[in-house]
Amino acid sequence: MSPPRISKRPVKHLNSELKNLAKAKKKSEEQLSPLKRDHGRIQDGLKSSSKSLAKSVDGTRTFSILKNSNAQMTARWQKEKQMHEEAVTDLEATQSEAKKFQGQYSKAKREIDKMTK
Repeated sequence: MSPPRISKRPVKHLNSELKNLAKAKKKSEEQLSPLKRDHGRIQDGLKSSSKSLAKSVDGTRTFSILKNSNAQMTARWQKEKQMHEEAVTDLEATQSEAKKFQGQYSKAKREIDKMTK
């Protein structure tokens, strides 16, 4: 038995197809390389944006906490200021009353001194 005869035409055609496929593969790889770089840059950008957003959210929370704290401190300060003003008013009234009594005491002492002379 003799080996089957293979036509050169289909082999040439297959070789040509292999070369075409190799060229197409190389071209695809060349096109894929910049896409991979772009993908990497986009991923890095997304990570950076995500971190910035997280910092922004943290900053917003911190600002909100500080704003509430400031409001509480302002309310406390206003209350203490009002209490201080009331204490000053009471002190002034007491001082005025003390001066009045001191005047009456001085007047009474003079009268007693006149009586004793």
